[in-house]
Amino acid sequence: MLVDIRHFEIIYGGDMLIGTMMNGIAAHATLRVGKMPSYFAGYMEQFTTQPDKQQLKAYIFLQPSISAVAHNTMVEGNIFHGGIFNGDKNPEKKTEPALESHHHMTCLDMGGVVAYRGIGASFTYKLLSSFARTLPGQAVGNISVYIRL
Repeated sequence: MLVDIRHFEIIYGGDMLIGTMMNGIAAHATLRVGKMPSYFAGYMEQFTTQPDKQQLKAYIFLQPSISAVAHNTMVEGNIFHGGIFNGDKNPEKKTEPALESHHHMTCLDMGGVVAYRGIGASFTYKLLSSFARTLPGQAVGNISVYIRL
């Protein structure tokens, strides 16, 4: 955690992707502002309050990230060139033009949380740059309700 003031937090982190689908690294920072518990107090503690306490939690967050992608199988194709992973070798089959993969990507997560007396609600919205140069980026939203018994 970089900064932890009463109503303000900045947390930083990173990810490493190693596998057959995607290989790369990413770095991100999370900014949270509002009336909230520490991020490390637990998952349910972020989104709800104790049912018997009249405590309000309300905060917004912003999480920008950047990724460096070495290989993306979804765009570039298989990394294996032998065995069962060959694919179709039919010369008569018409193929689509190959996509050119982005080797850097950006993402922005943002949202808000409100919780009172054991019930919480959150909204998140994610803007993601495209995996390939000719494809558009993506935007995904989510609304969640949490009930603490």
